[in-house]
Amino acid sequence: MKIIKLNMMHNGSTGKIMLQIAKKARERGHQVKTFSTNTFSLKYKKLPVAPEGHEYCGSFFENAIHYTLAQFFYINFTIC
Repeated sequence: MKIIKLNMMHNGSTGKIMLQIAKKARERGHQVKTFSTNTFSLKYKKLPVAPEGHEYCGSFFENAIHYTLAQFFYINFTIC
C-alpha cells in the first residue's frame, strides 16, 4: 500500500506522531512518504535534516503567508 501523510510541522506533537506512524507502516512493508512545510521560525537558519522518506514543500515566505492568512481569516490555505 502507498501512504502519504501531510502535516504543518514535522517536529511538533502531531508531526512526531506522523513520523512514528510512517515508521511503523514502513516496518510492515508499506511505501510511505511524509511532507511538511518549511519552518518560518527565525531560529532556523536552514532546514533541519529531513527524516527518512520526508520532504519539505513550500518556502519560508509561502509558509509565513499561509500562517498569517490562517490567523486573520481562520481558513486553512494549502500551499504544497
